[in-house]
Amino acid sequence: MPDEPEVSVWLDPAFEPGLLSVVIPTYNRAALLLETLESVFKQDYRPLEVIVADDGSSDDTLAALANITVPQGIVLLVLRGEHAGASAARNRGAAASRGEYLMFLDSDDLLHAGALTVLVNGIGNAHLAFGRWRDWYSHESPPRYGRTYHREGCKDLLVAFLLHNWLMQGAVLHRRAMLAASSGWDDSLSAHEDLDFMMRLALAGARAASVDQLVADYRYHSDTQLSKSSHAVLRQVTETVLRRVEASLTTNGFSDARRAALAWRWYWEGRMAWFHMRDAAALNACMAEAR
Repeated sequence: MPDEPEVSVWLDPAFEPGLLSVVIPTYNRAALLLETLESVFKQDYRPLEVIVADDGSSDDTLAALANITVPQGIVLLVLRGEHAGASAARNRGAAASRGEYLMFLDSDDLLHAGALTVLVNGIGNAHLAFGRWRDWYSHESPPRYGRTYHREGCKDLLVAFLLHNWLMQGAVLHRRAMLAASSGWDDSLSAHEDLDFMMRLALAGARAASVDQLVADYRYHSDTQLSKSSHAVLRQVTETVLRRVEASLTTNGFSDARRAALAWRWYWEGRMAWFHMRDAAALNACMAEAR
């Protein structure tokens, strides 16, 4: 077992040994949610609890969930809440969970058969395990699969995340003890919540295991197109996250690899500000940070 980190207040450290909790935040995605749930219900891992944290949906999400058939050996918990965003829903779902392991699965993505078993078997002494995932363009005619992503194991997760080695949350299995050492999902962020969440886990010392198997599909559909304004939001949130990282690192925490990775990320964000928005001020500000 990995070293037990200090515990914070967002997540009860107590758990049911072996239980795996899949937390699914959702908002007005009834049809997509049912497909996501079907992929979870086909998993062979037991014991398993599935927590759907509804974020104040106004469609027929709750009615559809009331009529769903849950396979034997799986517990389904539906949490109703006011519309407060995906991060708030994830926090509510996690707080209600009892699992030794947790996964945060978006309500438009799909798990592959056997994914949860593979990740539990692969986590070993690490704090989290991740597998391969691929892009799925479900809105195209005909639907098609795109790139498959594979991340190698690394000594420093923070360096990996700074270098843009993003992890799809539905391909990541977390050990509860390390999650309890973080402060949960930041519901004040309007984008890139997963970047902030994973950066903080890395700063807390999380170690990862890589599983060389396809475990999830990341679905692209009509709601995933980025506008110029959304690129501006992404940039602003990323800058906030990067400054948090800098503030969290003491002089001793700044290894040469972390310094180089942080400088590269500022440089990259400056390039993106110019490429997407021709924002000279943002470009110059990011280049100054990179130096």
